[in-house]
Amino acid sequence: MTGKHEATPPSPRARRSWRDRFCATPVRPGRSAAVRERLADESEPERQRHNADLERAAARIVVVDFSLVPVLARSADYSRHLAGLTDGGWADPESVLTDRIRRQAVLYDPAKTVEILVGESALRYPPCPPQIRRAQSARLTALLCLRRVRLGIIPLNAELPTITEHGYSMFDDQVVVDINHTEVTITDPADVALYERITTALWRSALKADAARALLRRTGR
Repeated sequence: MTGKHEATPPSPRARRSWRDRFCATPVRPGRSAAVRERLADESEPERQRHNADLERAAARIVVVDFSLVPVLARSADYSRHLAGLTDGGWADPESVLTDRIRRQAVLYDPAKTVEILVGESALRYPPCPPQIRRAQSARLTALLCLRRVRLGIIPLNAELPTITEHGYSMFDDQVVVDINHTEVTITDPADVALYERITTALWRSALKADAARALLRRTGR
């Protein structure tokens, strides 16, 4: 006996048992048609065009993020600073930044409603120097004046009625989740309904209007 242990792959039955016991939502047949991974070799400009197409086509856009200010609400300097932190960099960063700024035109489209939920954590722990943080807070304050934009800030001391383990965007009846290396699109109605419930619950903890404006003044100091 050598003392070494050879790993034995679990049987399909064992994998199903583990999945049913520990997964919150069992994998349903056909789910692969509803959840599509966009592979990491896709260039950033292509992802920008894809997201811009979704935003132009949607009547309702919802963006939720606790770690970063969402693209639609970013100042140019905030976006430019983030580009410098991107692993590997972009081949043409200025082109990407220009495309991101152009995407913000949907904020002024009278045919759309846009909901943006940002965690105060994205403003208190920003990946940028103070002067950029202040300008970003001013940008968010300006968005509070737009009729078609519903902006909410979830304060650090809020007792949340629910949790989300990641940020996400909703375009009518689909959800897009950005992760470090790729993007996942969700169209299964039951899953989209889950994100709707999470969003509705988070709005109950968000500061809006004058309360949000006061918080942004504090974070912009």
